[in-house]
Amino acid sequence: MTFIKGHPKPEKAYSFPKGNQINKGKHNSPETEFKKGLIPWSKGKKCPQISEGRIGNKNPNWKGGITPLRNQIYKSIQYKQWRSNVFMRDDWTCQTCGTKSSGNFQPHHTPKSFSEILEKNKIKTLKQALRCKELWDINNGITLCKDCHKLTYNYFNHKQKDVG
Repeated sequence: MTFIKGHPKPEKAYSFPKGNQINKGKHNSPETEFKKGLIPWSKGKKCPQISEGRIGNKNPNWKGGITPLRNQIYKSIQYKQWRSNVFMRDDWTCQTCGTKSSGNFQPHHTPKSFSEILEKNKIKTLKQALRCKELWDINNGITLCKDCHKLTYNYFNHKQKDVG
């Protein structure tokens, strides 16, 4: 029997009294109850994924400390202008598959990758990067959609086929 709004409840239906009294006043057993003053087993221990042995240049993905510099460059006005100029030159079209409707375009440094330019010119600071003409040359960049950019040989350093 189902409940219908506005009708009395069926006889067999059981409702708990207001403020469910079933577990009220019950306590955990002394073995399972957390005791005041006890220190958790993990207090002061480090997470193994962030252990001292895998931080900085000891990490297998270490690239010489260029990530913060890369982020500074990506956030700079000059990078945003270079990116915009590459997109406009390519008429907002992926240079690999020819799509125009994606709207999710990414610039790709080619034939020299972004990292290769930084290493070749020994760029260590944002100031040096802003002065490097090769980094901002629009002929060293193409427009790719996100899917085609993932297929490039150096997308997140995955060595795959070269699109650009």
